[in-house]
Amino acid sequence: MEVGSTPPGRNAAEMPFLVSPAFAIDFTRSLRTFILPVMRKSRRYRALSEGQNWAEVGAKPLIDMLREEEVNNVIGAMWNLRWEDMKPAEKPAGGGSNKTASGMKAKKGGLFGLFGQGKDGDKNKAGSAQKGSTLSEADKLWDGWREAGERNGYAFPFAEDRKLLQNLMFVNAGTIGRAITELTHLYRQEFEPASMAEHGREGSLRDGFNRWATKLPANMGEFLVMRTYYKHKKVDIEYLKKFTTSHGLTAPERKRSIPYLMRFVDRLTGE
Repeated sequence: MEVGSTPPGRNAAEMPFLVSPAFAIDFTRSLRTFILPVMRKSRRYRALSEGQNWAEVGAKPLIDMLREEEVNNVIGAMWNLRWEDMKPAEKPAGGGSNKTASGMKAKKGGLFGLFGQGKDGDKNKAGSAQKGSTLSEADKLWDGWREAGERNGYAFPFAEDRKLLQNLMFVNAGTIGRAITELTHLYRQEFEPASMAEHGREGSLRDGFNRWATKLPANMGEFLVMRTYYKHKKVDIEYLKKFTTSHGLTAPERKRSIPYLMRFVDRLTGE
């Protein structure tokens, strides 16, 4: 889903993590460090791994096992449980602080932690550990994402985004490719037709976005809209604002329906 070049005037700084070219490498690194090592210790995983030379076959067999739609998909269950383990500790009893070991609040730049500010965001802002503190595995993961985002210039994910990260492995790359191809075609028909005969109807791109959103895991379709903003000049801030109005009559309704896109538009408009 990553973006290559962007239209003139589009600032690629702090691009949403799912559309950043650097994200895939950082995601793979996080899996190898925090998710897969624990899964590999399980008896079921070791049994399935017998006779497999992972260096030769690559990750595809494991991905295939994750995506199996059987009721008792042990590998899929292990994957989901490991991501649940990446949930930071709850606020301590007695009214203690919601801050992580970093003792720092979420900064505004952490755009795609849905609750990156206030009560939930405070406990999930990654940062350098205070002297003498001990970071949990979950805190280390989100600290790593903060560092990766700041290093590579994209809006890093927060702990509340873990469901989105967890679901990435259940989406076939070919599905995303088909979505991008269709949306690009709809964009050109509606906004840059080669001839009047090829001119698409108004709203066809919007309908395409909404149609693909129903085919992908929750909230993932919003990133296709954001990707198009970085790829095609006619999908500008005004287009995005108009698009969001089709997802609720009021701002609270729209934030419940398309939370990531609403945060993105708010950031672009300085709200």
